[in-house]
Amino acid sequence: IISSDPKIAQFAWKVGAFHFMEFPFTIAQLKVLKQKFEEVKLTSKLVNKKIRLGYTGGYDFIPLCEINIILGQGDYVTLYRQSIKSKTYTYRISKIEKVIESHFNFIKLTKSIIININNVAQISGNLVKFTGNPSTSLELSPRAIKTLKDELLWINI
Repeated sequence: IISSDPKIAQFAWKVGAFHFMEFPFTIAQLKVLKQKFEEVKLTSKLVNKKIRLGYTGGYDFIPLCEINIILGQGDYVTLYRQSIKSKTYTYRISKIEKVIESHFNFIKLTKSIIININNVAQISGNLVKFTGNPSTSLELSPRAIKTLKDELLWINI
């Protein structure tokens, strides 16, 4: 969405638009936006990248593109995936974060929440809905929602 009216920006957030540029804009800003779009497009091709998580009796090899949410609590992390129900592993979130830190589609919203921004389907108020079947949703604080929207809208162009 491109507009000179700040009310349109607020409307864009309400309807779930993820990219907004204030008008007028420069060609340089447009080039940066295109570059960021290309980076997101490139990182969205992480289909074959997997994370290995051990549990008693074996390992799960989970495609990164399939992870929606990683919630940490002490020595445990719960992964919410697109196609199957959530599963809890005995890992610290900091250990998982080190493995995925080079993948730009994962952002840490709080000390205990990491999300895959490529899988965000909708933001409605403080509720974030993710793609997949069954659909996953997560209620966030206003501060975390602002951080997420800033990342998705690329406000700092």
